[in-house]
Amino acid sequence: MIARRAVHGNRRASPLNRFNGNFAGLPSFAAAYQVLQFDRGATYAGTLHDVGGAGPVITAAGSLTGPPVPIWVKATSSGALGVWTYEIYYDLGSTPAMSGISTGTLVLTGAGDGVTLTINAGAATSGNFWKLKYAAIADQSPNNKTALQVSAPAQPLFGLLGTRTTATFEASRSTYLRSPTLALPAPATTPHSTYLVFRWTGTVGTQAGVFGGSTGHAFYSRFGNPTNANDPTMYNNGAFANGQAGKALNQWYRAIVNWTGSTSDALKVGSTAAVTGTNAGNSADSDMSYGGVASIAFPANVEIALVAWVPGAVASFPDVDSAVSQYFQGIVQL
Repeated sequence: MIARRAVHGNRRASPLNRFNGNFAGLPSFAAAYQVLQFDRGATYAGTLHDVGGAGPVITAAGSLTGPPVPIWVKATSSGALGVWTYEIYYDLGSTPAMSGISTGTLVLTGAGDGVTLTINAGAATSGNFWKLKYAAIADQSPNNKTALQVSAPAQPLFGLLGTRTTATFEASRSTYLRSPTLALPAPATTPHSTYLVFRWTGTVGTQAGVFGGSTGHAFYSRFGNPTNANDPTMYNNGAFANGQAGKALNQWYRAIVNWTGSTSDALKVGSTAAVTGTNAGNSADSDMSYGGVASIAFPANVEIALVAWVPGAVASFPDVDSAVSQYFQGIVQL
């Protein structure tokens, strides 16, 4: 596995308001239960995902010397090792950074500097991709509530929001990351909130869980579900509550979810006003999963850049919103 903790900030911001790149250091997240920032504290899985499923195994080792990047290998011709040719991408397949004839050991350069790929024997097919995956993402709060995935087939891919890495979850592979030690209180006793930067990347047949715990707290999309036009919606073992219609695929949103165990529960996604008035339920929770609700098998096509859980029913996060706008180059709808 390859560990990488990025510490870069936004060099284009003025010295007076420059964000240092660490969302966990912002005042609104000072008492957070968990802060997952998907370009900090990432552990790369040792084996790349073979998209076609029939090519040679490619593994990665080492440590990046620069910021985290997606690493893709593309076969540009077919044949055995030493015959088939490759391209390396760090930008999700737009512009190749390296190319050549396949070899058993491939030392990456440029943005991949510090990483070495091992390509096993076997025939490759032209057009196939191998893509680097997350094995874990470290909690940036002091609480050490890491999210991880030990099952290789269920590990999510690296994506990009602007120039920052994100986690890309695929319903077809039922990918998710799990925080088994994150415990959330019953919200009627201890209200709390979720701050999320995400986008939906595809539809599913029924509801799809952006995140969800073992007994309650869940945030669903309803793309493709004809029985419920509201999308998205919150749920905490009580009711699908405070749904919002009209959200778009592939648009990056900031969502704020207030968990109160009462009709003060609220959901705000993007620039539209918060929807409130319906109680989603009052369950305590544990074993949170991201990219799907693992406890009830609702995988999602979703991409996540940032998620944080904080105490209190917090209606707005001005400092975090400002940092999100800077860090993600104004792409996220706030």
